[in-house]
Amino acid sequence: MIDNGFCFNEGEWNFTDAPLRGLYGHSCAYAAIEGIESFRPWLQLLESKIDKLWLTQIADEIPRDWYSQRPNRLYALMDQLERRRLLVVELLRSTWARSPRHFQNWVGRPGLIHAEGLRRDLLLFKSRGA
Repeated sequence: MIDNGFCFNEGEWNFTDAPLRGLYGHSCAYAAIEGIESFRPWLQLLESKIDKLWLTQIADEIPRDWYSQRPNRLYALMDQLERRRLLVVELLRSTWARSPRHFQNWVGRPGLIHAEGLRRDLLLFKSRGA
């Protein structure tokens, strides 16, 4: 792992919730993105492999002296990442709707697809018994 001291805001052990801040400035990086399906393999990993237990196990492997000054913040970060994991599809659509110039090959109109996708995801979420 290469960290260079900047991961999770250096020693603060938090995650700034600013989706547009993480976009790469050159839209060519997103040229292959044609819609939410472009993210499907990664999203399936988030849905099937990563959960609160997995995040906690990963946190337990971090050397204690990295966060000894703020032991509760690391596990609060894991809670935050778990909540955010459940919102990734919506956050991707929201980022696209707010910055369509980055996703020039995304098929559809941001507002319409954004709303339709959200309804579909909510129905799917409810049908899973959540």
